[in-house]
Amino acid sequence: MAALAGSCSFCMANMSRVILPLLGEYVDSGYRTPKDRILYSLRSNGRYQLIVIACAAAAGIYVFLQNGFKGVSAKSLVMAYGLASIFLGHVY
Repeated sequence: MAALAGSCSFCMANMSRVILPLLGEYVDSGYRTPKDRILYSLRSNGRYQLIVIACAAAAGIYVFLQNGFKGVSAKSLVMAYGLASIFLGHVY
């Protein structure tokens, strides 16, 4: 039961990091038509997600170059991502 609750909270946290910014940009866009609003929102959030993925990839490459490709390095990277997502979830 605890594993199910953990996976649900993980899914809800990640969905809120995608859906809520998307809706926020949709509302804040300066366009009048829904199609233009959606396209603007997708474009700006796609840019944001690309920046986040690029930073995560750079961090992963750095960790693996510093420590070598070991299981401990991968585990530390996953734990750092989990901790960062918790901290950013409370701030965001």
